[in-house]
Amino acid sequence: MLKLADTPDADTTRAIADALGAAPGVLAARLSTAGASITIDYESPQTSPEQLRATLAQAGVESRVRDAGPGSCCGGCCGT
Repeated sequence: MLKLADTPDADTTRAIADALGAAPGVLAARLSTAGASITIDYESPQTSPEQLRATLAQAGVESRVRDAGPGSCCGGCCGT
């Protein structure tokens, strides 16, 4: 899960959709405007959370990898 720096507006949402839609290995992405986060399903041999952050940064979207915390996996399946 990637945490966004700010709550996305319409232009940022479009930039996210365009960037992740063109990124190799991305299977699906779910944007939470309320939580200012993106949960991304991807094929790990083709990409990684850091590569996805870089893709968003090139589109002008600032994000960070959400720390899943101890005993957790990636945090994406829990919706937190």
